[in-house]
Amino acid sequence: MAEPSTQEHDPSIQDDIFASYTRMGFLETMRVLGRGWFYVRFFKIRFAIKWTLTLLSLMFPVFVLPWGTKIIIDHVALGRDIIGDPGTGYLGYPAWLHPLLAVFQGMSAFEIMAWIVAISVLLVSVFGAYSDAQNDTTEAGMEEGMDTATQQENLTHGGHSFSGGIVGYYEYKMNSRLTQSVNHLIRAKLFERIKALPVTTLDDQRIGDTIYRVMYDAPSINQIFYEVINRPTLSTAVFSAAMYNMWSAYPHVPAVVWAAAAIFPMFILISGPFSSAMRRVQERSRIAGASTTSTI
Repeated sequence: MAEPSTQEHDPSIQDDIFASYTRMGFLETMRVLGRGWFYVRFFKIRFAIKWTLTLLSLMFPVFVLPWGTKIIIDHVALGRDIIGDPGTGYLGYPAWLHPLLAVFQGMSAFEIMAWIVAISVLLVSVFGAYSDAQNDTTEAGMEEGMDTATQQENLTHGGHSFSGGIVGYYEYKMNSRLTQSVNHLIRAKLFERIKALPVTTLDDQRIGDTIYRVMYDAPSINQIFYEVINRPTLSTAVFSAAMYNMWSAYPHVPAVVWAAAAIFPMFILISGPFSSAMRRVQERSRIAGASTTSTI
């Protein structure tokens, strides 16, 4: 009797098959992102809450934290009087801070410091931050390695907030529950699709890849939720807020404003060319994981 062919179990052929499944170009990547965005509609309220809380957490250090230190240095340590101009307001401070400076105007250095301390205590309680351009974060996760499998566990159950205090705790819990709900939905839908496949399709050559996709690739939807949607929109909003702060505080020094404006396009030019290389690294990591799972 002729020996059975071992060609279908050749590791090199198997790796080539896995690579053909995962190799993605720019257009295919955009289609996958579009399909991921479609799932936002199932969690639109919680997603909107998470987006708003993250925006608040990121805006807080830009709008609030640096100016408390400046007030202490200028008007407590150096003892300068707070003087407002009817035309320009209080130069060196953004327009939204002018009403508070109007309250401080005429106060002694001790009274100003007492107000700053009281405000700082409130900020620490609510946001876990204080007035020296520092802000706290809230997150939890397990130890992970460089492999995709251990990293996905934190993506499946983890949460994160750029704030501490009351706001950070609430955002972390919201983030963690939203992450678990999204991953449960994706895994359930993916497993239902796999169960509907013909039995002949689920042969030994693809079962490892199938298990790997359900277990470890499904949590990658978080990257679409939090990185692809949140990061560009929130980064643009925070950058616009920083630009407004600089323009409002230093309208008489346009060079400072233009220097801040140049950071945004420079960041895009520096990081853009590496996107395809980063995607290829992730693809190779998943190919290796799927091949290992199939072999085991």
